[in-house]
Amino acid sequence: MRKPSKQPCRRPVVAIHPLGGAACLLTALVLWSLTPLAVQAVAVDIKSPSPQALFAAQEIQSALSDSSSKGDVTIELEVARKGSEPELQLEGFAIHVQKEGDRSTIHIIGADPAGLMYGGLEVAEIIRVQGLDQVRAGRQNPYMALRGTKFNIPLDLRTPSYTDPCDAAQFNIPEMWNFDFWRAYIDTLARYRYNYISLWNLH
Repeated sequence: MRKPSKQPCRRPVVAIHPLGGAACLLTALVLWSLTPLAVQAVAVDIKSPSPQALFAAQEIQSALSDSSSKGDVTIELEVARKGSEPELQLEGFAIHVQKEGDRSTIHIIGADPAGLMYGGLEVAEIIRVQGLDQVRAGRQNPYMALRGTKFNIPLDLRTPSYTDPCDAAQFNIPEMWNFDFWRAYIDTLARYRYNYISLWNLH
């Protein structure tokens, strides 16, 4: 049996603790074992539960896991109450940063569930690229209402893909029925703030 290392673990350890009840609160605790006796945590709390909010929380969790950022910080995700963020448009979001001593709270406020997701993705990107301490207050609204891609689907016998001898075209046909592909593709579109897919095939 290998003897335990005497050096403290310096990789971030992530634990998710979903709490039941009407609040449907998801808490993601990210613990850094800097020393055996010194542990700091970042908690991610979903105040307005939705699939979009959960996706954003998971992206924040992933960014924290890949980052060396640390601190006593709470990140809250919530849809704006009526009249609380009058400057926000559909799918817009606001980020507020509140500091009390050594403790900070990052409030992500969405105009709607989609805006809340985009705000969470924005914070996740900042954490991953610049670090948790670089998250700043601000507001963003979409410049365009529809943002998406045109996707040509080879699912008809008359499309060239069925007769095209190219390996790439032939391999693409069964991939269109792969739900893992679509899940990954749609998640990627969300990360780039797209909200629309135009699917095309011969008919």
